[in-house]
Parts: sequence; structure tokens; C-alpha cells
Amino acid sequence: MADCTTSSNNASSDSTGSPAGASAALQLPHRPVSARCRPGILFFVPQDPQTETIEATLIVLSAFSVGNAIATVDCVFGRTRVNHALEVDHLSVRFGEHQVLKDLSFNLEHGSSLAVIGPNGAGKTVLFQALIGSVSCEGNVQWAPDVSIGYVPQKLDLDRDVPVAGTDFLKARASIAHVSQSYIARVLELVGISAEVARIPIGELSGGQFQRLLIAFALLGNPTVLMLDEPTAGIDEPGQKQLNELINRLQEERGLTVLFISHELSVVYRYATHVLCLGRGTTCFGSPRKILTPQLLLDIYGSPVDYHVHEH
Repeated sequence: MADCTTSSNNASSDSTGSPAGASAALQLPHRPVSARCRPGILFFVPQDPQTETIEATLIVLSAFSVGNAIATVDCVFGRTRVNHALEVDHLSVRFGEHQVLKDLSFNLEHGSSLAVIGPNGAGKTVLFQALIGSVSCEGNVQWAPDVSIGYVPQKLDLDRDVPVAGTDFLKARASIAHVSQSYIARVLELVGISAEVARIPIGELSGGQFQRLLIAFALLGNPTVLMLDEPTAGIDEPGQKQLNELINRLQEERGLTVLFISHELSVVYRYATHVLCLGRGTTCFGSPRKILTPQLLLDIYGSPVDYHVHEH
């Protein structure tokens, strides 16, 4: 049976999981957290609303990419057991009077794939932010000592008129991550972006091309964990299929642990080894076969949810 817990979670939040009216973007750190507490974190943040240029955005990225994050209040970070990439114990997140996540616990093995699902406003993006230390929380979040994280956000708001090519974007990341500039070509090959496309200004890329660029950006840090917040949102069906296959191939070839947020239950059933379902005061964790049942989905979403199981 699925491992489900029930709480009195009645938070009012928007589709990103943030409390109603709050910004979904990760904010600049009030003070740095020791890299000893956040080992090897390499993650990506949206442009600050008051930032007007891509150059300033890259400066912001450099501040976040060496292990800095917003200070947490009562969330304890430490080391996991040998076989776990991540251990979460009694994690809770509250924004004022709004309880977004309550008493959440689960473990994730190295090389596994966790899909986080649930209705809009259930706190899926907030969970990701808590796992990387960018929102205040209570409980324990423990990553393996050798973990480094590549984070691909759901949305990145950039001025489409800024004349910055994809290669410039990646060169800035390579400099931050202290990896060879020559590795950029290898990463572009991994995600299926040609050198010609990489020279196009990022504002002119299609949705699928830009998502591949963000994945390449994350891979330049040589992560062992890849976190993706709705990586196929806003992309046409053929592009979604290609991206899902790309992520799965990267996981298999590089031995990555993958956490992704998705509303596509067919994709979840096919690619996830574990499913974490958030919503309607109930949290469930287990295999896709145990979680993606008609009755459990009805309980979580409040209405029948259908999906198609694709044969491997």
C-alpha cells in the first residue's frame, strides 16, 4: 500500500505553491548559509524583478552557485545514510498563517527518480525551494555528502530583446562552476543543441530549445542530482516527448538522481521510480503503481483523474 499521511493543511496558495500574492522567484539571500550545511549546491534562480539586464542576472547566479542560500530557521541539514541521496524528516513550511507543507517525510535512493504531483497550490515548488534551502522551514533535510544539485526552474523571465546568445549564457555558468569552457560543447551535445542554435540570442529560442539550454546550464556543474520544476510546461507534445526522453537518457547515462514536478501522470508512471503526491491535506509516497490509482488520485485531486499508461 502507499504510505499516506493526513494533515489539516488548508493553505491558500497560487499555482507555484507560494502563498497567494507572493513572488514565486527565489530571493537574494539575507545571509549566506555555510557550504558545509549545503554541500555542493549548484542551482539556478529566476531573474530578480528589479534587475533589468542579463548581466546582472548572471551576477546573481554567481552568488547562488557556490552554495549560498537564504538562511533557514529551524530546518536542520546534515548527512544521509550511505544508500540514500536524500532524507526528509518531518519537513514543514509555513508562510505567515498559511501552512503549505506539514510533517513531510520520505527517503530517496541514489539513482532513483522522484515525481512530485498534486493539484495547483499544493506546495510542489515550495517543496523544491525547501530542499535547496531557499525558504524557511522546520524539520530535517539531509543530502548525501557528495551531492551536487542542478536546478531547472519552472519559468525564467528574461527580456527577449537582450542580445545574449546561448553560448554566452553557458560560458558564464562554466566560469562560475570552474569547469573548462571546452566542456560546453560536450554539454550542448548531450542535450541535443547544435552549435548554430547555441549562437542564437536566448530570446529567440523556442520553448523546447530554451528548456534544453537550461538543462545544459544545470549539467555544467557536474551535478549528481537534477531537480526540474515542470520541465515540459508550455512546450508542444512532440517537444515534451523529446525532453522527457532526454532527461531519462541523461539519468541512465550519468547515474543521476532526478526529482521532477509534473502534471503529466502518463510521464510519471513511465519514468518515475517513486511518486510523492501532495494535496487536500493528504501526502502519499510510494511507487507509481501504488500511488497512481483511481481512488487515491480522486482523494488527492478531488475529482477523477485519467491518464494513459504507455508501454515501454
